[in-house]
Amino acid sequence: MRSGTLLVLTLLDLSSSPGVRGAEESGDLEQRIGDLVAETNRHLGRIVFDSERGVRRMNPELRIRLLDINTVVMEAMNSLNITEPFTYQTLNVQPRSIYGYAYHDLWNPSTMVHYALAEEIVKQLQDL
Repeated sequence: MRSGTLLVLTLLDLSSSPGVRGAEESGDLEQRIGDLVAETNRHLGRIVFDSERGVRRMNPELRIRLLDINTVVMEAMNSLNITEPFTYQTLNVQPRSIYGYAYHDLWNPSTMVHYALAEEIVKQLQDL
């Protein structure tokens, strides 16, 4: 692709997801996952923006933006239950109770989180 628009999303840091929290030695696992995701996202930033070999340098006609989805996702999860996923529901589940959960299961963010991310993607594309 020589011209056009490219929106690159960073990797999501799942180190605080219920799947990691419930694992043995979760503290070490959280740290390791967080470090690996941060390192990968730094490399991704260099691939996109490096002044010598980055995508911007190689394709100056390409409109490109790197979106750190971790900021968006963490903000979306602020008022939601992040300690347990919705799949571990109680017998007295109310029809709209899913809207209070950050995760559908041990790993996958809920529709509310995806919606916030989609809104930010649309905003970023409109600003290009």
